[in-house]
Amino acid sequence: MFAILQTPGPCRPLGTLPKYDMETPNATRAYMALHPKTSYDSARACASRLLADENIRAEINRRIAEHTLTSGEVLTRLTAIANAPLDAIDTRDSLRALELLGKYHALFTEKVEQTEKKVTHVTIGKGDG
Repeated sequence: MFAILQTPGPCRPLGTLPKYDMETPNATRAYMALHPKTSYDSARACASRLLADENIRAEINRRIAEHTLTSGEVLTRLTAIANAPLDAIDTRDSLRALELLGKYHALFTEKVEQTEKKVTHVTIGKGDG
């Protein structure tokens, strides 16, 4: 499924890139899952070296992007929650979704923008004395 990746130096081959925990990503734990007999310090050093590898970093970024919602997807989900029948969801969820949508669209601004510009002309001339 994933390409076999080799590591330079004393770190052992990684094999396949392990399942990377998206909620609490930790390269040291991922390395130790593949090589359980490795000490923590050694795993930390090897994981750091592996994260510097462009192919591994690209694969991790791809996996993160796979699990990340775009701003449009977030707005679509919030809109669906806000528009759901009240008997289908908790009223607090609907109100919270409406609040977040209102904040996104700047409906509840507390700041007043001032667009008026004042221009002051100062004339410097010779004095009388």
